[in-house]
Amino acid sequence: MIIKGRSIWTIRKQVQVNKACEHCNSFEVNAQIKIPYYHIFFIPIYAIDQKEIRFFCSHCNAYYENGQLHKELNYQPIPWYLNSWKIGLALVLLPIIIGITMNLLTSNKPNTTASSKEVEKPIISSGQWVSKLFLERLERTKDPLLAQDDAQILIINASNQTLNFIYGLHEGSGDYKIKLNNGNYEYWGEKPDSGDSIKYGQFTFLPNGNIFFENNEYVKFPGEDAAEMVQKLVNRIMEGQYVDSTDSKVEFYSNKQMKGLFDYDTFEVAFDYVGDDTPLPYVFLKNKQVEDAFMFEFSGDTLRLYQPLCGDSSVSFLNCDQKLKGPLKITLIKN
Repeated sequence: MIIKGRSIWTIRKQVQVNKACEHCNSFEVNAQIKIPYYHIFFIPIYAIDQKEIRFFCSHCNAYYENGQLHKELNYQPIPWYLNSWKIGLALVLLPIIIGITMNLLTSNKPNTTASSKEVEKPIISSGQWVSKLFLERLERTKDPLLAQDDAQILIINASNQTLNFIYGLHEGSGDYKIKLNNGNYEYWGEKPDSGDSIKYGQFTFLPNGNIFFENNEYVKFPGEDAAEMVQKLVNRIMEGQYVDSTDSKVEFYSNKQMKGLFDYDTFEVAFDYVGDDTPLPYVFLKNKQVEDAFMFEFSGDTLRLYQPLCGDSSVSFLNCDQKLKGPLKITLIKN
């Protein structure tokens, strides 16, 4: 049961009034000022701003009301404790206001200002990570020309805490500064038009050592040289044992070595085809005296090598603007 009601509170019991009594003309006139209020469980909640003022004369003991004097004394302030609803509201709103303020102070600031802290937990090892999409497409198609669209390498330099991209196995981005904000690693650079430091994106480290960046996983590879890493990746599609049309064994190894095909002893699969007008990827077969290029394609376990042609016979194959697929030269079937 809620105990509530209305009561009267005396603000001032006796206030000297500098006016003559209306009955005896004595100046011994005083006033009592009271104010009604509502309460719940006898706790004042809300005061009604309509004071009750009565005058009495201590000389003739007369009680009366005076409209003019009532206006003059109505300035008396209402005690704060009679409006405890304001205190309650303040107690409810105060933690909300504090929470919102703290959240605004600690939340991410706009990208147009360099608000993130320098890396508090620095990356202690350098390395390179390659797009998992590129690896999956390369494995599925065995075609580095088709897979290049998904290729991207992340290179982290631990000594200066920077991140670099190699887009499409072709062009580097330049160094971005790594910063830490709310547990996420961000990469920051200068805005071209103003030179202001802005955030370009962020990445996180996965428990397996890989990196999650722009909705894609990047797989870490050992070593410090990105070109060597990519060369090993694309060479993998050739690795294995094959037989040629005479049932002779041909082998491609993981260290670029090969044997069984004429007198070639090393091979390298080309991986950068940006700006290269070619219908197929190509591989270089080498020995100490020669380096021959062959276009190639896989069909299941069958590897076909074609003689490359150029639309302009006066230039070399590598400098050719329009490469063409020539006649089939070698067919190898994987064991």
